This record gives sequence, structure tokens and C-alpha cells, in this order.
Amino acid sequence: MKGKCSCSGTSLFIARLIIGVLFVMHGYGKLSDISATQTMFDNMGIFLPKIIGPLVGVLELLGGIALILGAYTATAALILGIIMLGALLFVHLKNGIMGPGGSEMVLVFIAALLPLISNGGGKWALRDCGCICGKGEKKGECCGGNCKSK
Repeated sequence: MKGKCSCSGTSLFIARLIIGVLFVMHGYGKLSDISATQTMFDNMGIFLPKIIGPLVGVLELLGGIALILGAYTATAALILGIIMLGALLFVHLKNGIMGPGGSEMVLVFIAALLPLISNGGGKWALRDCGCICGKGEKKGECCGGNCKSK
């Protein structure tokens, strides 16, 4: 049947909540002391730390809120995934996988964001716009971006 979209149920909702809360906490932490965040980004060798540090904080905070609400889930998860990829490449990878400053948690975040990028918010999403539907499907019929033609 053409135009039939499927939702991935409760698991995406739970993932959205957990990942969203963690990003809100990380973003809030960066924004609660912008000077310290800028210094931290400078010490890590990040380009334009006075701009990038607070920007990452704002994106993590707003992206986390978007995930919790299920608003523009795939877009928010993609932006957060890009931030995590940057953290992996510029900061954590050189420290190995395990241990202080290691990349294991960044890799877990990236892995957790992938289903949200590809499937959207799942059930109980406030609004998931921008999903890519198959031919003949209307955007309003999309459920979290996971459209499947049968």
C-alpha cells in the first residue's frame, strides 16, 4: 500500500528523552559559565573559542529541548551529531577510546543519535517536519521521517 508510514514506537520516544536531557545538561553547563567554556575551548585548541564555545552550548541546549519535545527531531539530532563528530575529531580521539578524555561517551552519543536522524521522533513527537516521504505522500502523513512504501 503506497503512502503508508510506520512509527518506531516507544523506543524512539525514550531515546529522545534520555539523549535530550543529557544535551540540555551539557548545554546549560557550557552556558552557565561562558568565560570558563571559552577558556576550555581555547585550551582544547578549538578555532574561535569565544564564539564556538557558547555556540555549542546554545545548540546543545536547544537541540536537547527539541529532542525532548520531538520537534524537528531529525534536524536537531543531525546538528547534535555534527557537534559530537567535531568533539570526537578535535578533542577526544587523540585520548583513545577508554580513560580520561577518551572517546567512548562521544561514540555512544553518536550511535544514539543515528536512529533519531534516520527515523525522527517516533511516537509522542510534538512535531516532526522535514521528513522525506516517498512519492505521493504528504508531509503531514509522515511519522517521524520513517516513510515506507509497501
